Amino acid sequence: MKARFSLLNLLFATAFCAAMLNAYSFRRQFLNAQAKIESIQRELDQARPISFGSVKHQILMATRDIASSEVANVHYNSLRDRYTVQFGWTDGTTKKQSGTAIKFEPDGQGRYIGQLYSEPFAKYTVDQDGDRICTPFEIIVKDDVSRLNDLAK
Repeated sequence: MKARFSLLNLLFATAFCAAMLNAYSFRRQFLNAQAKIESIQRELDQARPISFGSVKHQILMATRDIASSEVANVHYNSLRDRYTVQFGWTDGTTKKQSGTAIKFEPDGQGRYIGQLYSEPFAKYTVDQDGDRICTPFEIIVKDDVSRLNDLAK
């Protein structure tokens, strides 16, 4: 039996090739869209603020050896990408309660850095002219990804 060339076979082969090219093109578009979605998701994960509970916990852990402290309020300003924390402590010797607001600014690597200028956290020294120089106590609050990366090291 000889294979015969016919117009019907040519149309069938053309339709088959067109369907295969269409499937290939669709798969490429699908994979590109999927990669774009994953990229956007990563950007959103980086832009998402750290949970207030995590911020509070990290501050309390950073200050626990210096004074009995508490975090009264954590506020995130999405326009400035900054945390403001109402922070209080009790001086161990005088039993005096004090408080202040700490602003945590982003460093661009998933961390927020705040500085505490109050005693007993900050250290004061006197220079040769008799001027007091303050070295603030630095608190670093990290997002969950940064904290996990630190644990992996």
